[in-house]
Amino acid sequence: MSSGASNNRARLTRGPVGRHLTDMAVPMAVGILAVIAFNIADTFFVGQLGTTPLAALSFTFPVVMAVTSLALGLGIGTASVLARAIGGRDDEAVRQLTTDALLLSTLLVAAIAALGLATITPLFRLLGAQGQVLPLIHEYMQIWYLGMPFLVIPMIGNFAMRAAGEARLPSALMVAGAGANILLDPLLIFGLGPLPGLELRGAALASLLARMATLAAAIYILHARMRLISWRVPRPGHLLASAREIGHIALPAAATNVINPLAIGVVTALVAGFGP
Repeated sequence: MSSGASNNRARLTRGPVGRHLTDMAVPMAVGILAVIAFNIADTFFVGQLGTTPLAALSFTFPVVMAVTSLALGLGIGTASVLARAIGGRDDEAVRQLTTDALLLSTLLVAAIAALGLATITPLFRLLGAQGQVLPLIHEYMQIWYLGMPFLVIPMIGNFAMRAAGEARLPSALMVAGAGANILLDPLLIFGLGPLPGLELRGAALASLLARMATLAAAIYILHARMRLISWRVPRPGHLLASAREIGHIALPAAATNVINPLAIGVVTALVAGFGP
């Protein structure tokens, strides 16, 4: 890697701190609003299907938020470790750490998705779902769990970009993903012409397709534009070392963020006693 690329990555070590904070914070705030727009769009369109589908979607929010909190923790850990490597001008370590973080998140997400698919009924019964709501939750979550990698991996990639000093591209990816979801939601939920309405499954599929596009874009940017991915197979010992280094930051961050979804799960279970 050229020294010019290394210097560009380390640009956050130079210049006014206030300007860097603004340059990083404003696009990130826009990206967070885009993520919120994702959920607002789903709620708006599913709400038009009736009370029961909307109740089914509402039951999924604590689980979705818990997985998102896990992804945030992994992203924070990745960004912290990468930032130190970038500040040390170690380009090979930067590429390897980014690759390891993406691979580790893929393995972790696959395990969580498998567990989630196997526990849909007992988990959501614990949250208070019953009757007509439970089959609808099955329809939604079966697609959602299969699409988990397309949610988590782009988030890790976005944090890697931010650690390298690039805040606008991840924000643009999140905005584009939210826009695609807003366009796809009514088409897949209600149908159009020969396209059948899939109702709640359509909402899950719209989110899946939008996130597939953001994953493809994130991988392309990380590889072709920012040169942050190494395609060499990591050694098991090196991967384990990266897991420890990232996990040292990621686990406490994820544990802190998951408190809110747990609280929302408790509230959901209490409110579920009053019916859909």
